[in-house]
Amino acid sequence: NHKKKDTPPQQQRNRQTIRTTATQLGMGKRMKFQAPSRMVAQTEYIRLETDDEAWKLMDIVDILQGGGVGVIPTDTGYALITPLLEGNKRGLERLEYTSRQFQQEQANGESSSKKSDDGTICLACSDLKTIGEYCYNIDKNAFKILKQNLPGPFSFILLGSRTLLPKSILEGNKQVMTVQVRVPDDPILRYLQDELLDGMPLLMSDLRFHVHDGSSNFDDKEAAALVKCYVD
Repeated sequence: NHKKKDTPPQQQRNRQTIRTTATQLGMGKRMKFQAPSRMVAQTEYIRLETDDEAWKLMDIVDILQGGGVGVIPTDTGYALITPLLEGNKRGLERLEYTSRQFQQEQANGESSSKKSDDGTICLACSDLKTIGEYCYNIDKNAFKILKQNLPGPFSFILLGSRTLLPKSILEGNKQVMTVQVRVPDDPILRYLQDELLDGMPLLMSDLRFHVHDGSSNFDDKEAAALVKCYVD
């Protein structure tokens, strides 16, 4: 019998991050919300009565491609998004700032036991092929799990490319960097990403709204002003 060698804690953690892990995100019906009262004049607000009206999203394509941040429904609620574009540093900075502010605003109304680390920015891809372009070391077993569960309300932690992805959305150390990856299964988001943005990856941060009387408003004026389009 060979005696197993003790594995240093750091190496154990590294091995754990390499594993393909999935987390099912919060499920539930979409929550209708009203456009924030402090919207700037350039803000685009689009209400869709049915999924067939997704063509109206053409009005926000230029906003997003220009580095704008938008709020859009997904299969797990609402989320902040901005395209992953080369040189879209301002879009990422806006997303990070608005995500922190909105999540802090919502957390202020929760007890400490209910607070979470919501606000993590993940990579939303249109298909498995795109995931393979930004992540690596996806073996056959991992690919099978991804194929079985995506598109869907899951977030997978995979090894991310340090050359193609912003450092701020990666977690880990110099040897092992991971990123949360999703392929949402919402028809409105799918139409925006697949048809209007030609499959362009999105940077996404989930929002957990507090709904009062069927509406949700953001109180942070500066953060709300950075969101250039709302889809409801």
